Amino acid sequence: MKKLFNFLKQHKIITICVILAIAGVAFFVFRSMSTSEMDTRYVSSTIEKGVLLSTISGSGQVSALNQVSIKPKASGDVTYVNVKSGDVVKAGTIIAGLDSRDAYNQVKVAETNLQTAQLEMEELQSPTDEYTLLQAEHAVQDAQASLDKLIRDQAKDQQSYLDDIDEAEDNLLDAYDDTYNEICDIFLDLPDIMGYINMTLYGDDISDSQTQLNHSRNDDALVNSFLPKHDSEKYVFKSYINSCESSCDLAKDDYDDILTIYKNIDRDADSKDIEDLLEQLILTLKKISTALKNELNLLDIWVEYRNEHDLAVYSLVTQYQSQLSSYLSNINSHLSSAISQQSSIESEKDNIITAQENITESEISAPLDLASSECSLEEKEQKLADLKFGATEIEIRNKELSLWQKGNSLLEAQQNLADYTIRAPFDGQIVTLNIAKGDSVGSSTEVAVIITEQMIAEITLNEIDAAQVQVGQSATLTFDALPDLAITGSVVEIDSLGTVSSGVVSYGVKIAFDVQDKKIKSGMSVSVDIITESKVNVLLAPISAVKSSGANSYVEVLVDGNVEKKSVTVGSSSDTMVEIVSGLEEGESIITQIISAQSISSATTSTQKTSSNNDRTGGGMMFLR
Repeated sequence: MKKLFNFLKQHKIITICVILAIAGVAFFVFRSMSTSEMDTRYVSSTIEKGVLLSTISGSGQVSALNQVSIKPKASGDVTYVNVKSGDVVKAGTIIAGLDSRDAYNQVKVAETNLQTAQLEMEELQSPTDEYTLLQAEHAVQDAQASLDKLIRDQAKDQQSYLDDIDEAEDNLLDAYDDTYNEICDIFLDLPDIMGYINMTLYGDDISDSQTQLNHSRNDDALVNSFLPKHDSEKYVFKSYINSCESSCDLAKDDYDDILTIYKNIDRDADSKDIEDLLEQLILTLKKISTALKNELNLLDIWVEYRNEHDLAVYSLVTQYQSQLSSYLSNINSHLSSAISQQSSIESEKDNIITAQENITESEISAPLDLASSECSLEEKEQKLADLKFGATEIEIRNKELSLWQKGNSLLEAQQNLADYTIRAPFDGQIVTLNIAKGDSVGSSTEVAVIITEQMIAEITLNEIDAAQVQVGQSATLTFDALPDLAITGSVVEIDSLGTVSSGVVSYGVKIAFDVQDKKIKSGMSVSVDIITESKVNVLLAPISAVKSSGANSYVEVLVDGNVEKKSVTVGSSSDTMVEIVSGLEEGESIITQIISAQSISSATTSTQKTSSNNDRTGGGMMFLR
């Protein structure tokens, strides 16, 4: 042996080659034997019903003499406080109560709705009495009468709208005729008025009547009547004259233009021409009114000047004032009449449009109203037929569903009402009381602090897991130091404010033990599985058996020696099992794993390569030493 060892040590390369050759021959012999002897095998599992638990896992430590903040599940005003700081309380002891009037009313409403649904169910299942049948028959008769009346009313309304159009069109023709007459009456007065406006400024009556004034136009005569020592007032007066002359010239230009148009229009003119003439006449009358008013103002200023300086007022000026006032009144009256005629025309046009819109609306709504009335008649006829026939299976099922929904609503309302009573979560002592009667509290308000010698677990969850955890959820706890011990508990507190560390947000969660075991010591490591969802009596399959293709899920089954895909719909899942909603029946067998000769060969080859690499990296040298 010593000689052999020395020989191998002196011929290391040869020795390594021999070892590799032997290993290679052994591998190929083993591979050929395995390939020939091993066929493809399938590991299957039977679909069975069971309980599916969805859990959130976390780890932490056991704590003793725990301190828990008691927070309400509802918001409101505190109506009474049942404990004081230092009191020892049992689990479920009432700490305080909140104003629950709204929640109580919701319970009463839910109870009433449930009773109503129960009565409706009883009524539905009971035979129809003669009085109810008689009411249904009368309802059918009333619906038929309403339909007949609607048909008659629609015909009357349609004719009424047509008559409204005819009446509005006749009234519009009368309005055009009245407008033409009014225009003619106005033009009878306009020549005299325009002439007087022109004469007041540009005539020479004033200078002719006053010997001290040189022969000149009236406007110049009025200016020249100012005394030399009153040049400033004379200058202001001349500016008024310029403004007055400008308004008079504008009025005269418009009058000349409209007079030409008026002369070319007769009673049979187009309605638009009459409207255009009326509109232009209104504008002209406004300018004439402005001119008259400006002349009156001009004369009033002159008279005021004369009176102020004890100078005589010309009688002719007084005559002008009187006549201009009369003409101004006439023009304003004509203007009012013209505007009234314009409004009358527009009103009759609107009446025609309204009547046409009524007809259009009637053509749209009448068939809908008729269809609605006919539908109402059919519904009442069907109701009568149903009463005679009795309740159908679908009606009973619908009413049962409604009854179930009302019951759930009552249960929710009662649970909501219970949230307005704040209770101790476990046995302990109230060490801090932070509320008094009349205070307003919310779900984040710490109303009291309770401590207990009961052991609890304190764990930390990330923000995604913490969002799924709620106070009151059940949990299972295991301990590293006590591998044979597992107990149950429930979540009693979740941090409202998370802690940020290295960009990760985490929340502390406290779990109270359902039972106390003296073997559990403070500070022990604990692992907690919080049950966030529990489903009973559902079809379960190993999660490894369910595969996906795009948005679809499927499993594989063995049919006549061939693997076939079978589509399934999945629901909730745990770490190992998934809920099968549809696609499989209880007792069916599905493939969970496929074991083939090729997969074993691949695994063996991988092992051989690893051994070869170890030899090349020094394994052989260590053996030789």
